[in-house]
Parts: sequence; structure tokens; C-alpha cells
Amino acid sequence: MKKWMNPFALTGLIFTCNGLIFLILAIIFLVKSGLTPGSGMNIIIIVFGAFGLFFPILGIFLISIPMHRRRLARQVREEGYYIMGEVTGILPDASIRINGRNPYVVHCAYQDIYQDRAWTFRSEPQLDPPDLRPGDQIRIFVKPDDYSIYDIDLESTSSSDGYRLS
Repeated sequence: MKKWMNPFALTGLIFTCNGLIFLILAIIFLVKSGLTPGSGMNIIIIVFGAFGLFFPILGIFLISIPMHRRRLARQVREEGYYIMGEVTGILPDASIRINGRNPYVVHCAYQDIYQDRAWTFRSEPQLDPPDLRPGDQIRIFVKPDDYSIYDIDLESTSSSDGYRLS
């Protein structure tokens, strides 16, 4: 199943590259001008240097957000604790368009009878529609003490491995 690149990571990559270009230009201008007093190049060096420092920091921050989410999802999957949720819908994500197509997002629900609370889960965008139907049971790997950290198992609908929580 193809996964789509996160828009945060793509934006972060663009910001980081542009910031590094500004930083390199600031260094080139600094070396060429020699920072002579009263030179008009001083303000250009300061502006390019500021952009050259700001954009890579922002870009690295934007890249780290999806990396952190993927790491948490991988940890949750490795721990093996899961709940069986019900697929409530498989919808195209209209906010993203790739090669003229919208990726699909699986929406799931789980009713926790112990806490008397309903949980809703949303998968990562998938380029190919998953082989699921509304009403199907699906594994959702969760942290036992925090269901807000989860990973939906779209590859397998069987419940043979892992530790079922409910």
C-alpha cells in the first residue's frame, strides 16, 4: 500500500533548502564585501543571514513533526497492544491532491465500555483505497494508557498477534 509524503515534511524540506541557499549567499556576500563600514552590503548580509538561519530552523522543526509521529506509531505497533475498532468510513481526503487523485483516509470508531467513552481514529492518507468496508473490524494499535497515540493496521484485518486490550 503506497503512503503519501506528509505535507509538513515536504514544506520543511523546501524551507530548509531555501534557508540554506540564503545562508550560503550571506556568507558569499560577507566574504566579498569584507564588512567595510558604511557599505550598503551590511544590511543585505544581515537580512540574508537572518533568513538563512530562520528558514532551516523552521524547516527542521516541520520535518521533525511527522518523524516524531511515525516513531510513536512504530513504538505502539512494536508493543503489540491493540483494540478492535469498527470502520466507519473510507473517504478521499479532499485537502490533498496527488497526480489528480485524492488519497483515501480510513475513519474508525471504538466504544470503550470501561471508561464509557467513544474514540474516533483516522488513518494516514493512502494513495490506493484499502480493501475494507464500513462495518468491518480492524486492529488499532494503541498505548494502553493513552489512546490518542495509535496506529491503524491497514495491512491485516486478522487479530492473531499482539495483546488485545478489550
